Amino acid sequence: MEYSFLADEVAEGIFAAIKNIADFDLVTPISDQLTPAQNAFLESQLVVLDAAIADLRIINSSNGMRYGRADELLEEHQARETFMLIFISDIKDVNMVEAITRANNDRIALDISYKLTAELSRMLLLNFI
Repeated sequence: MEYSFLADEVAEGIFAAIKNIADFDLVTPISDQLTPAQNAFLESQLVVLDAAIADLRIINSSNGMRYGRADELLEEHQARETFMLIFISDIKDVNMVEAITRANNDRIALDISYKLTAELSRMLLLNFI
């Protein structure tokens, strides 16, 4: 995920408009009284700047959504880390006597269920008649 942008990526349109204005000022210096050509040029650059500002707003909102997603991923990672630490702790800190007792009880219950299943499969309707 690309999280942040460099200034030249974000403000490329603004930089281009400023450079155009600076280049124009070198050729035709802008003074207090604007000529119709200067006025038309500056208005055209205002359109470029408005478009660049609109692009900045889109990038800013996109960056905000990415920031939110990064926060969500961080929370998910922390939850998984906590789960894994508890899981590992349960394995490392196991009471061996209790674990063996539970394993034996589970094995006995499984044996009994197998025996009952075997007995039920041998039963026929004729046995009851």
